[in-house]
Amino acid sequence: MALHVSLETPPDGRGDGDAHSGYTAAQMKALAGQVLLWQLRWGIPQRRITTHSAVDRSQSRRDPRSFRWGRFEQAWTAAATRCGVGGAYGLEAP
Repeated sequence: MALHVSLETPPDGRGDGDAHSGYTAAQMKALAGQVLLWQLRWGIPQRRITTHSAVDRSQSRRDPRSFRWGRFEQAWTAAATRCGVGGAYGLEAP
């Protein structure tokens, strides 16, 4: 099974440029909450969470361009703390 979530790209990220202005704090918060829900529902360990660029065999795009794992990590940690979750779900960078 594979789960996928996409974030709305800001207008300055359309096309094939290397980067854009970044995803908003609200997007990161929503993403972290969704990932945490999936982890809790299906027992997905953090080592199985990755980014598109890590699995893109063609290397044709660097999507998600300007995705900052550290910002996601902070949002995920905050969501996990609010929910009292830790241990096996601990976050590690891909």
